[in-house]
Amino acid sequence: HFLGHELRSPLTAAKTALEVLQGELGEVVGGDPEGESIPGNSNSADVRLNMLDIALRNIERLHRTVDWSQDLLELETVSPEGNWSVIPVENLANGMDRLAAVSVADEARGHCLESDPSLLRILLGQMIRVIEYTLPNSPVAAVVRLDPARERGLELAIHSRPQGKTGDSPRITRACLTPAGISQPCDASQELEQLAGFVISQTLQEQLQAKVVVQSGSDGTPGLALQLVLSAIPAPNHQPAEDQPAVLHAPA
Repeated sequence: HFLGHELRSPLTAAKTALEVLQGELGEVVGGDPEGESIPGNSNSADVRLNMLDIALRNIERLHRTVDWSQDLLELETVSPEGNWSVIPVENLANGMDRLAAVSVADEARGHCLESDPSLLRILLGQMIRVIEYTLPNSPVAAVVRLDPARERGLELAIHSRPQGKTGDSPRITRACLTPAGISQPCDASQELEQLAGFVISQTLQEQLQAKVVVQSGSDGTPGLALQLVLSAIPAPNHQPAEDQPAVLHAPA
């Protein structure tokens, strides 16, 4: 905890400094406002800018890792008190405002959960950032549906939308994370499996009686699924499926 606390301040300062330098060197490489390069400066500035970009990417990665570690440590050491309530299934979209779209299957409508909305939102946020880290720049969507394999089971599946041919699984170009630090090529499903164990709170899952699993979509795209248990209490004032929107859009 002390290490993370001490790393946050210098990493923030270093990241800000590198961002400022990146902007200044970018102006040198780009030349004057008329679009002409500055004689004698281009080659050396290009090299410096490339090295600076590498340094900034690594600082940002370390900074993000420290932030995630501190968030997870706080959850693991100081378990937050639960404030459970009845949550209609349709309201699960409220915790996923970073997704392009959230759809609720017709058979899941009218059901509800007994859970803590705030803690559930934290858990969903951890899942989303794992997917965003593993599959950068990929549009991500979610579907809420009943789990036919479990009695009173509900499944909230978050997957990357395919950008290539159907069935293509996004590849990761960097080395896969391993406990021993050994570099080896891996695909998105493997890295999702490891990151889910690293940065998604096990304590939070147990407290919410939930489970996060790695799951591929019907088209083969990798993702995560949150398994929850439905409440026996019906959702209040439920409207027929035809009176409700099929897709709940959230800001990207």
